[in-house]
Amino acid sequence: MPGPLPPPDVRVPGERVAVAVVFALFVAVRIVYASRLRVDSDELQHLHLAWGWSAGLVQYRDLFDNHLPAFHLLLAPLLRATGETPAIVEIARLALIPVFVATAWATWRLGLRVGSPRAAAWGTLLGVGTFEFYIRSLEGRADDLWALAWIVGLGVAARGPFTRGRALATGAWFALATLASVKSALLLVTFAGAAVG
Repeated sequence: MPGPLPPPDVRVPGERVAVAVVFALFVAVRIVYASRLRVDSDELQHLHLAWGWSAGLVQYRDLFDNHLPAFHLLLAPLLRATGETPAIVEIARLALIPVFVATAWATWRLGLRVGSPRAAAWGTLLGVGTFEFYIRSLEGRADDLWALAWIVGLGVAARGPFTRGRALATGAWFALATLASVKSALLLVTFAGAAVG
């Protein structure tokens, strides 16, 4: 059984500080852009569904949508607490910053399992800093929860021997990913094929 994960040790002096500064800048820019990035129609759609749950409406019965409900159910208490306000998009974006941080942390942990601490640190920054991921994860979308659940599931699977307990934990994270987005189906087929092969 693998021991505890090593700290994010990088060899070049000051590199650890550079990694921390770059990640802090990523978070700071998210805070600034929460109110400045244009609103995408998908964001409004997700917020409307979360509002429906917070108002006691039931998705697919009272509100129709093609998304699975996990993200909307998790966002509903925030909408209930804030009420109807023009600032709801900004509030939701700011509330999702911990999901971004958790996704980066899970990516780093997964990177430590498959590579060096240095590769894990810089690979995480490259992954969460790519334009497409960075901008899309700033928007209030179900993909935020989906990416987090999928990466945590992969990290759990890669943590050691695939015992029944690990299989159950991996399956639970993949189930959450599936409840967040139906696009998990293709990834699950790929994961199963890789596990068999």
